[in-house]
Amino acid sequence: RQIIIMRFLDFLIVYMSLAVQAVQALTTQGKSTPADGPTQLPTPVVVYTETCSESSFVMSTLGRLLNFAGIQVARGQAEILNRGRPDNKRSFEAFKAQVISGVGYVDYLRHLQRQHDADGKIWIIKAFKAHLELFPDIARLVREEWRVRPIKLHRTNSLERLICEVRDCFAPEEAGIPVNASTGAKSTACFARRKMGASGTQRTLAWLNVTGLPSRLASRDAARLDRELAKLRLAVATIPANATGRSQGAVNDGADGTSSIMCSFSSDEELTVFQAGGSDNLKISAVAWATLLACAGAPQLGVPEVSAWLEANGYGRRSPMPISKTVKNYHAVAAALRDAEGGT
Repeated sequence: RQIIIMRFLDFLIVYMSLAVQAVQALTTQGKSTPADGPTQLPTPVVVYTETCSESSFVMSTLGRLLNFAGIQVARGQAEILNRGRPDNKRSFEAFKAQVISGVGYVDYLRHLQRQHDADGKIWIIKAFKAHLELFPDIARLVREEWRVRPIKLHRTNSLERLICEVRDCFAPEEAGIPVNASTGAKSTACFARRKMGASGTQRTLAWLNVTGLPSRLASRDAARLDRELAKLRLAVATIPANATGRSQGAVNDGADGTSSIMCSFSSDEELTVFQAGGSDNLKISAVAWATLLACAGAPQLGVPEVSAWLEANGYGRRSPMPISKTVKNYHAVAAALRDAEGGT
């Protein structure tokens, strides 16, 4: 009797499996299905950045330089790893409506990756460490399937980054608050202030808390790079524990075919300083961009070619904004920093 029951159960399992396959075949008629596994996918270029780092300009210029090198770049979706963005949510929902139920956001990323590969385009993505911390499934995709050689950008000038973060409402209030340039009242424009222009009555300035400001800047400057690298190592498998990231430069793959260090650790100031003009600034930016481009797949563009392109595309057209124009209590800030430097 037990044998009969076991054979009946075996038959029932087989029958149910065939039934499920038949239902799936019927429900997928006229709909697309996500392609199978990720094994042969090309590797996107992932640029790890941070708030207030001029990343939009860097990403745009990177795409234009790759086009100059004859490489087609997929446009849009630069922040696709942020599953919480409203535009990403909408596009993901549209994708789900075209495929069988049960697909996840990682399936959507694989689909986009295959689509760009079929179009012969390289996919450049901007990533913030917070996204990889919030979405571990996306972090696994980047770490285990894409296995990117990261390009890490950072803003060297801690004071200017703090000013930007205060104006955009990214910094804690004990560091400072955004204020209206005309009235001095607290501003609620935050990130939207970037669309309001650099002049006018609604312009936002930073009011910085000068108490503890020198030590706050020193701690950000000394510890931030190590902290950023430590968090990045948790998300990306190709960064060894002994990577310091202190010097900029592309590092070749090891003899075993694995990446020995992150591809590039670049300063945003070095990438953008050519806009201020001056031959020295142009050379600094050309070297920085040539290094980054080698990591991104365009080693054919050397310093002379990059320098000529930068000279024709933005050289000397954007003077740096003096801090006196972005900080409401500029004189108090200057005095606090002067005192910390021994009155110099």
